[in-house]
Amino acid sequence: MIRLRQFKLLSMTRRSSGTGIRNVTEEHQILTLGNGKLSWRMIECSIPHYPLSDGICINGVLYYRAAVIGFAGKFTIVCFDIRSEKFKLIEKEENTVVGAVLVNYKGKLATLRSDNQMSVFSLGSKSFDLCVLEDAEKHEWSTHTYVLTPSLTDILPLNGIDIKGVTSTGEIVLSPNPGYPPGPFYLVYYNLERNTFIEVEIQGIDLSDHHKVHPFIDHVEDVKLGGVFKTA
Repeated sequence: MIRLRQFKLLSMTRRSSGTGIRNVTEEHQILTLGNGKLSWRMIECSIPHYPLSDGICINGVLYYRAAVIGFAGKFTIVCFDIRSEKFKLIEKEENTVVGAVLVNYKGKLATLRSDNQMSVFSLGSKSFDLCVLEDAEKHEWSTHTYVLTPSLTDILPLNGIDIKGVTSTGEIVLSPNPGYPPGPFYLVYYNLERNTFIEVEIQGIDLSDHHKVHPFIDHVEDVKLGGVFKTA
């Protein structure tokens, strides 16, 4: 018996306007690819919330920052288990969630936030916190504070540089902010263990022609992926 590989899409809809309880997601649907039948089906979610960031998927679990109605800390992290199709909360101090970016750090969920309490290294930034989720069931996090190498702070542009993610080898990827002065587009790879960095110019992209550029970390193109969309 041949077992088909399946992929799932999660869709959440909410009102285009409103605040608080009126802004929570109202419908949650799943589309399964690779089973020969393309159709959306409704699923239940018992957590009244609305997403605040894009999701990051690690080992079959989707994580995203969210505002949760009625939760002790309004801003927290929600996760969705793709296999069981269940939502649950990941407890974390609210003041460490706001402004942080979620990353995959060596196979574990982690948050990155600079000392200005944002996901941006700006002029004056001296350090940043890396918080790693060590045990999702017990909501246990470990926190590591890193001091930026002076050679990196010396090249920071006026409007800062965004934290975009972490590579599979543990390097933080940084990208110029929107509004950066026109010129070649580049990425910065920051090595935590060595406290060193390298700049990599991406040829063919000029920031004077683009308002925003969105890098994707560790993306690998699968030329066979199109097969999961076949219905017969």
